[in-house]
Amino acid sequence: MKLTHLSSRHVELLARLETNAVGLPRGHVLLSEGQPANELVILKSGWVSSGKLLKDGGSSIAQIHHPGDVVGFENIAFSTVKNTCVAESDLIACKIRTGDLNEVFSESPRLAALITALGAIEHAIISDRVMISRRNDGEMRVALFLLQTLSRLRLMNDTAQNGFMCPLRQQQIGDATGLTSVHVSRMLKRLEDGGFIRRSRQFIEITDEEGLSQMIDYVDRYQDLNLSWLPED
Repeated sequence: MKLTHLSSRHVELLARLETNAVGLPRGHVLLSEGQPANELVILKSGWVSSGKLLKDGGSSIAQIHHPGDVVGFENIAFSTVKNTCVAESDLIACKIRTGDLNEVFSESPRLAALITALGAIEHAIISDRVMISRRNDGEMRVALFLLQTLSRLRLMNDTAQNGFMCPLRQQQIGDATGLTSVHVSRMLKRLEDGGFIRRSRQFIEITDEEGLSQMIDYVDRYQDLNLSWLPED
């Protein structure tokens, strides 16, 4: 992992959680709001949305999960699942029981602390989204979505240098940023016309990352880290 060094023993402990990987199609519901919170999903490949299904048939997306994420981790302190998690692309995932983490936590304080740190990073990322949403600027919201997505994908994939395949429809990007699909379309075109991005079907390339970052005072939360406090096993 790029965040910190993991020994072969750490890798072995994590690998024990990933022995039952299965392929799942786009649209598959991994976790449903209100069901008992006794499962987690380790995402090996693909994208997953996590949010609320609304009465009008729409959705409010709180988070997009990428390869390497533990989907449903926010539920471990509760008795029921808080958000419905849906595959937004074909994916490979491993379902585990929440109790399976006991072995990892008891055998490796370092891994337990690292998972705590990842939760803190996610909290900072969500706080950034909240602050941008208060600006009521659609262009900035979409810019933050693109930069945060690229930063997250780079964490697990060295080939995600300047762009990524985005399986989300504009409606779903709107659900994640608090915009309508029409507004998302306009903002993407504005960013493209401004020379910040280039689009080719589902592929989005960020052509002026520095300029886009300056527009929103972006801080890459995966780079601005101090993990020197992580304990050794």
